[in-house]
Amino acid sequence: MLPGRSPTFQQTKLKQNLSEPTPLPDFYTIDRFVSVSEAARILGFSNYQSVNHLVDRGQLQAHTLPHTSRRRILLSDISRLIEKQKMEQERFEKFGMSPVEKASRGRPRKY
Repeated sequence: MLPGRSPTFQQTKLKQNLSEPTPLPDFYTIDRFVSVSEAARILGFSNYQSVNHLVDRGQLQAHTLPHTSRRRILLSDISRLIEKQKMEQERFEKFGMSPVEKASRGRPRKY
């Protein structure tokens, strides 16, 4: 800011925003698309292919935007999946059970 000039609206708003803690956004009202790699990072996977497997199995819904062939995933879908996994884990812990794993041949899945 130059000497003798009053601060602009944006500068005063910026000072107010820095002093106040920012609340977490509500993903059910404010939603955006993220790439498959970003979704993998949010879910804690090391590779995007794990998210593609979730989409192929129908646990996550992927969208294709116009003029592109790349998959995008809504943040609200990711948060719902995380909540669903937490609820299932709590249910199993509450009753002292472990999730039933399907016996299969070959290499075990990472997720």
